[in-house]
Amino acid sequence: MKSKQNPYRHLILVCTGDSCADKKAKKLRDEIRELLEERGLDDEVRCSRTDCLGKCGDGPNVVVSPGDRWFKGVKPKDAKELLDAVLHGTEKHRTMDSNTLGAAYLESIVYRFEGAKELGDKALAQTSDDDLTWRPDEESNSIAVIVQHLHGNMLSRWTDFLTTDGEKPTRNRDGEFVEPESATRSAILAKWEQGWACMLSTLRALKPDDLLKDVTIRGQKLTVLDAIQRQLAHVPYHVGQIVYLARMRKGAEWQTLSIARGQSGQYVPQKRD
Repeated sequence: MKSKQNPYRHLILVCTGDSCADKKAKKLRDEIRELLEERGLDDEVRCSRTDCLGKCGDGPNVVVSPGDRWFKGVKPKDAKELLDAVLHGTEKHRTMDSNTLGAAYLESIVYRFEGAKELGDKALAQTSDDDLTWRPDEESNSIAVIVQHLHGNMLSRWTDFLTTDGEKPTRNRDGEFVEPESATRSAILAKWEQGWACMLSTLRALKPDDLLKDVTIRGQKLTVLDAIQRQLAHVPYHVGQIVYLARMRKGAEWQTLSIARGQSGQYVPQKRD
C-alpha cells in the first residue's frame, strides 16, 4: 500500500453522528457542497461526512485539514462563514483551541462522574439494610466497606486538591476495608454523599489552565489531567462492584440500570443537556 499527498486543497469533514444529525449536520454538509459547486471549487475542496467525533454537546462539529482545525456549533446558516474561514482564514467561528478543549474536557469529566454516581444511587436504592453489609464470601468486601473506601479516597484526593498531597496523613486506608462499626443505612449513605460532594465540587471549580499543573499523590508528581484520569478509572470500578453486589442480592427482583436483555433495538438514547 502506497500513500500519496492529499489531492484536495482542503478536506472538510462534517460529523453526522446521532447528536449532530439531530442538529441538522447533514443539511450543513449539503449547504457547504452547494457553495463549493457555485464557486467552482468542488474539485479543490472536498466536503464529506464522518461518524461521531465525540464532543456531542458542542455539535455540529466540523474538522478541516490540513491543520486539523476544529469548528464547533456550526449551523446550516453558518456554511458560508465556515467556508470563508477555511479558504481565507476569516475565522469568526469558534475553533477548538486549547482553552476550549480544556473546558470541554472538564465538562465531560463532571458529566461522566455524575453518571457513575447516578448508577450507584440507583443500585443503593434497591438494597435492603441487610444487603449493605452482606458479603458473598469472607474475602470479599461488602457494599458498606466499598462506600467507606470511596469516602476515604475521595476526601483524601480532592480536599485541597491543587495545594496538598492527595494521600492525606489523616487517612487510614487499611481501616477503610474493615466492616464499619456504625453500619446503619443513614451512616453509609452519609459517607457516600460526602465523598461525592467533595470530589464533584472540586472538579466543578477547576479551570482549563489547571489541567497541566502538577499535583502529587503519595509524593508522585503528575498533572491534574492525569490525576483526574486515575480517579475516572478507580471510582467507576468500585461503583461497578456496588452495582454487582446489589444485583446479586436482589436476584430476579433486580431493576436493570442499563438496556434490558432483548431490548437493544427499542433503546432510545437520552439526549445530553
